Order: sequence, then C-alpha cells, then structure tokens
Amino acid sequence: MSTDSGNSLFTPVHQRWQRWLTVSTIAIAVAMAIVDHPLKTTHAPLGMISLQLAGSTQAAKQIVYDWHPKERLAAAFGLGLDYLFLSSYSLWMLYGCRWSAARWMKSNLGRGNRFAWLSWGAILAGLLDGAENIVLLIFLQSDGRSVLYPLAFWSATAKFLLILMVVSIWISGLVAPREAGAAKPVAPKKP
Repeated sequence: MSTDSGNSLFTPVHQRWQRWLTVSTIAIAVAMAIVDHPLKTTHAPLGMISLQLAGSTQAAKQIVYDWHPKERLAAAFGLGLDYLFLSSYSLWMLYGCRWSAARWMKSNLGRGNRFAWLSWGAILAGLLDGAENIVLLIFLQSDGRSVLYPLAFWSATAKFLLILMVVSIWISGLVAPREAGAAKPVAPKKP
C-alpha cells in the first residue's frame, strides 16, 4: 500500500468523515432497533437477525409465517433502511481499519500493509449485506416460497465473519506500539 508510515491511510479528512459516520451509524442503528422490535417472536428472538441466520429455508419460512402482514411490512422497511446502514457502517469500519493500519505501520510495516488491505473487507461486508437484503426482500414478498434463501444465509454468514475480522483489526490499533523501537523485544542479557 503505502511506505510513508501510513500518513496517507488516515488523514485529517478521513478523521472528519469518521466522526460523521460514527454519528450516522449510531442514529441509523437506533432507528433499525425501533423498526426491528415488533419482529421479535418466539421463532425470531433476534428479529431480523434471526431471519438472516435461520440456517434453513424451512426455519426462515416459519419466521415469515409467524409475522403478521404489518410485521412483514416492518421487516421490508427495515431491509430498506439497512441500505442506509450498510453504506454508513461499511465506510465507518473501513476508516477505523485504516486508522489501525496507519498506527501499525509506524512499528510493523508488514502488519500495517496487511491490515490496510484487509480493511477492504468492510466494503465487501457491505456488498454482501446488500445482496442479502435483495434475497430477503424477495423471500418476504413471495411469503417464503423463494428458493433463494440459502444465498441470503451464506451472504449474512460471510458478512458477519468479515465484520468480526474488521472490528478485530480496528481494535488492534488500540494496542499498536506508538514507535518502531517499542515493537522489538529486548534480548535477554547473557550471564
């Protein structure tokens, strides 16, 4: 990526965007939690997430059948709102990983470069989320008769794994050594 110790990875412009994306991600997440609340049933204790990770078409059908038409409309609205959310959270996480990569480049250029490349997993997670939403909207509209549900399940599974990876990279920036010398272990003295 960059050999300038990460200075171009996370600039003051990125930092300003990061602040705005933090606010928008939290605001959209709160709105989605409100929309998702009526979707929590015995078959869907986690609401929409239960549908995303149902695991089988039969389990997903049971969730959809449990929801009344008003709740299905709320689910469809939530999937539409998720497009705003995925745009916000994927960029927010990308910038968080770039911040972490820039910090790691100061002490471990190889790790910093690896993290900079892996930060694009946040964008891939957003794309998978978008594809999953399309399939789930088709599934809801067909009253659970669509055969595409496994595609939504595997997209959701890959999305959550990528998000876990990206968040781990971001958090690792908190423990990154601040100087190049701090990352090297001290050799023990010989007697």
